[in-house]
Amino acid sequence: MKNKVTTLSFVLLVLIISACSSSEESTKEEVKEEKINLVVDYSFAGIENGYDHQVKIEVFSNDIKVGESNPHLQSESASTTIEISKGNQKIKFLVSVNFNGNWEEHLKANDYAIDAVYETELDVQSDQKIKLLFDLDKGTIREYN
Repeated sequence: MKNKVTTLSFVLLVLIISACSSSEESTKEEVKEEKINLVVDYSFAGIENGYDHQVKIEVFSNDIKVGESNPHLQSESASTTIEISKGNQKIKFLVSVNFNGNWEEHLKANDYAIDAVYETELDVQSDQKIKLLFDLDKGTIREYN
C-alpha cells in the first residue's frame, strides 16, 4: 500500500510540474512582442579635408540600445536595419567616431562640428525607413524622403 501511495504521489507531482511548465510556455508566447524593421539611411555633408573619420550610428529605442551600423568612412553614405518592437516609442540615433582607436560620441563637447544626435517619436506599425543628413557646414541634421 505504501508503494502505491508513493507512486501515486510521484505521478501527481509530475502532472503538476508538467501543467505548470505548459502554462509558463504559453505565457511566454503571449508576451512575445511583434517586431518590425527600422531602416536608417544616413550621410554626411560638409566634411573637411583630413577629417573623414570612421563612424557608426547607434540606435536606441526608449533609451535602450537596440543596434548599430558597421563602421565606415564618414564620406560614405550608409544604411543599417534594426529590429524594434511595434508601437509608440522614442527613437534616438547617435553617431560615434573612431578617434585614435577609441569610439567617442560625435558631440560638440568632444570638439566635433555638431552634436550628431537625432531623436524622434515614432508610432511604428510596419517596417519603416528614416533618411538622415548630418550637415557639418550648416550645423544641422535633417530627416528627408
